[in-house]
Amino acid sequence: MRRWIQAAVGITAAAVMLSLSVAQAAPATTLGVGSFGPKGGGFGQVRPRKIDYGGDPTSFVANVKWRSWGGSRAVGHGSAVWVWPGWCVACGGVRLPATVVAFGKTTCQGHSAYAYVEWFFPSRGMSFNRRLAGDNLCTGSSPPVPSGKELQCGQVSLPGGVRAEHIDMFDSPISCTTARQFVAGSGAASYVGRNARYSVDGWWCGSELSMSFGGLQSFSCTRGDFANVNFQLKPA
Repeated sequence: MRRWIQAAVGITAAAVMLSLSVAQAAPATTLGVGSFGPKGGGFGQVRPRKIDYGGDPTSFVANVKWRSWGGSRAVGHGSAVWVWPGWCVACGGVRLPATVVAFGKTTCQGHSAYAYVEWFFPSRGMSFNRRLAGDNLCTGSSPPVPSGKELQCGQVSLPGGVRAEHIDMFDSPISCTTARQFVAGSGAASYVGRNARYSVDGWWCGSELSMSFGGLQSFSCTRGDFANVNFQLKPA
């Protein structure tokens, strides 16, 4: 009986060791594949410290420290460039803390990989949204381009006799009535004739004079992931 028990224990131990060996040999989940984005970086890697699409300063996130990895969704924190609304990337880019999310875990070229990644800026009211993900990191295919909806919302008076004209939104969840009310109380009138970067009621607004191309001064405001309002100011 004792020999039988010892033999059984030995078999069990061997099975456990074999199981551990197989588990250790299994390749770790990567972020897509290395063949994606040849000018970038981080693709095909496990817990990449930098994810780079190889474009302008908004196309990469750096110094990523992953809080989780290997599950259905991986979450990390790094830094990336956010651009003030109404400003060009080169002039209005600001480096801010960013939350990074890798998701869409699948089998990619024979091994486990995340097919999508996105990052966002909580300090700007943004949150995780699958709709913001870019190309599939396993196949390189682009997501369907949303049709979008542009709304022309007219004009509204601001303090000091200033008028906001050509109020418009693109694929924004708010109504024209709400947009006009916001613009009327946005405080934009105090920035007539000068560059603007300011926030009001959770909105982030900006105006770069050089972007107005000699016409009426243009303003752009965003809130969260999708709410946006654009308008031009006509001084009194």
